[in-house]
Amino acid sequence: MAHVAWLTLKGAKQGLISGGCNTKDSMGNRYQETHTDQITVLACHYSLSKLPNQHGVHHDGIQITKPKDKASPLLATAFARKEYLEGSIDFYRTNDRGHYERFYSVAFQKAVICEVTDMSPHAVHSPGEDMHEMITFRYKGVQWEHFPCGTLAYDGWTDANSLAAMAPPLSTAERYAEQIKEMVQAEKTAERQAAKAQQSWQKSVLPEKPETEEEKKTVPQRFARSVTVPDGTCEVGMQRESLSGIGLYAAYALAIERTGEQVLSRVAGQALAELPGMMMKVLGRAGILAALAPTKMGDGTLYTEDEIRQQDMVKTNIRLGFDASGQLYGYHVDGDSIPKRTVTQNGDKFEVTLEEGLTIEWVPLSGDFGGQPILVNPIPELESHDIWIHPQADQGKEFEKTYITPVADADLKDYILVFPADTGLPPLYVVFKGSARDEPGVVTGQGEDMTGIWLEKAGEELGSPVPSQIADKLRGQRFSSFDKFRKAFWLAVSEDRQLKTQFIGNNIDRMSKGYAPRARKKDSVGKRQSFEIHHVEEIQHGGKVYDVDNLRVLTPQRHIDIHKGNK
Repeated sequence: MAHVAWLTLKGAKQGLISGGCNTKDSMGNRYQETHTDQITVLACHYSLSKLPNQHGVHHDGIQITKPKDKASPLLATAFARKEYLEGSIDFYRTNDRGHYERFYSVAFQKAVICEVTDMSPHAVHSPGEDMHEMITFRYKGVQWEHFPCGTLAYDGWTDANSLAAMAPPLSTAERYAEQIKEMVQAEKTAERQAAKAQQSWQKSVLPEKPETEEEKKTVPQRFARSVTVPDGTCEVGMQRESLSGIGLYAAYALAIERTGEQVLSRVAGQALAELPGMMMKVLGRAGILAALAPTKMGDGTLYTEDEIRQQDMVKTNIRLGFDASGQLYGYHVDGDSIPKRTVTQNGDKFEVTLEEGLTIEWVPLSGDFGGQPILVNPIPELESHDIWIHPQADQGKEFEKTYITPVADADLKDYILVFPADTGLPPLYVVFKGSARDEPGVVTGQGEDMTGIWLEKAGEELGSPVPSQIADKLRGQRFSSFDKFRKAFWLAVSEDRQLKTQFIGNNIDRMSKGYAPRARKKDSVGKRQSFEIHHVEEIQHGGKVYDVDNLRVLTPQRHIDIHKGNK
């Protein structure tokens, strides 16, 4: 049996294109109140193809058929301006209890509209048909998800595991719980509609009465709240629930671009904090950053964007944190106040300072930008399982090898970001975790005795080890960050009589100021022109940050090759 599907669509410039599409003004008497901010999809078609000897998969565009509605002019604008879009099409069916349930979705990222076809039916030959249009999207990433069975797959231009299953099937108990949840939600929707109809009837036949003080009380509001508590309330969640039910999320990890700049590279979730044609630079000690955009509730319990802009501190019932390995999890809290930060435009870039010593910038992609950045702090297997929001009773316990630090002891670094209106980005909750490179430590290790030219092998295999005389000089010293150690390392080299004779005058001057010496031009890549220190056992895998026996000196080109897997 065919059912109508529903499309949620957001533009990089125009924001929520599907907002208000299923209202009476937009759809006439065919509007659906429960899908106010979604586009009605009458038909959907897409296909994948692959020739016998072809390595990659060919993705045809996703074509939808939809009625003429409020979004039609906005879609035409997106088509004309080649605006990047993100969307999710929800498909419904009738379950074994006779209820209408969402069971499947197709989501796409970095999409553009490649074709718009308007259809106005013949007034005589097809009197029962309405005006409609066919829209075709081409995308750079696509995700399929079957909700009752818990299976999910993703494919994109940078994804090496095409169509890999991302989640195991739900158990029978979990499927039953999902069905009950759908049934309860349907009953709540029916009750709200009946109550609204009753109120409308009463207003039409009864004289209006002045509001009492009790009636004037406003609904409590939060930035995000549990979806398991009663509608119209902001009670604290008492159950463990999935972050995906709260809203859209994204996770970014610190990476090194080919230019040598530190950037935030998205490793999971949706493109919540990204601007077309720009990369996210980080100035400071953020190693991992997560972002959350809550789903609209429709009951007035979540702040509007305008309300958030008017506040310095924003209350929320959901907070996120990281464990020692970088695994993301969340907390149910009771209206914790989170500081708001405003992203501002400065020339051709956008920027925001979260706190002293930590700034995020969105800068235009330069000609030197290209290729996959080298991740410094990848988040472990973030998309292979649910991210859980834990109630108070769970805190201080371990779930799935993740210890849930009590929120009072977690020292969370979280903020609410608001963006300029013309970016189209919604307010975001963000939380960051510093890199292990920014944590203090004491130098250990013996180094190796050197003969010949020290950096002669810096462009080969694992590079050149730390000389034993440098290890002897630095061993036992404590540094507040690896950057401070790096400066002390090169200063020690510049002061060593044996080693300094192997460098030209300009490089000796650089090292005496704590800077790495320049490599040969053929060993440089873009703006990465100096020798670099590499951890043999990566920090993310438990490698010791300040153990000189875990360090090697490499040319920029060799460093990039190693992290690409060309060892």
